[in-house]
Amino acid sequence: MLVYLLRCMEVFFENGEEMQKIMTQYAMNAIIAVMLAASLIACASTRESKRLNTERLLAASGFKMGLADTPEKLAHLQKLPQRKIVPQRQGDNLHYVYADAEYCKCAYEGNEAAYEKYQKLALKKQLTEEKRREAERSLQRQQDWGDSSFGRSW
Repeated sequence: MLVYLLRCMEVFFENGEEMQKIMTQYAMNAIIAVMLAASLIACASTRESKRLNTERLLAASGFKMGLADTPEKLAHLQKLPQRKIVPQRQGDNLHYVYADAEYCKCAYEGNEAAYEKYQKLALKKQLTEEKRREAERSLQRQQDWGDSSFGRSW
């Protein structure tokens, strides 16, 4: 390792421009790698947040959570569509199931009333988010407009 370092320094002093190009390339590669890692983390965080929000809405709507606490239950859970609410009929009864074999290893099950309540809560949450985003955009436009007058209050 020490020999390698000494060789690098020797090259640096012999040909400074070449060494600077190499170091610049290494720095650019490092920056790209960090940005890629940050993007992947943000993407995973967004998926995790969406999953948690869905599970909170399901619980608030009256869906009951059941854990896949045996290998048989987990195997059955894995056969279901994952992280989607799907209708299932048992005899004359219609119920809805949300399965998550990867994270919580659980399933949420609710009847038609719970599903309707879930839809209403999800819509309300979506509208609230849209209003919040619009308010942020409006505030940003006001601030942008205010920046051009720089301190004028009229």
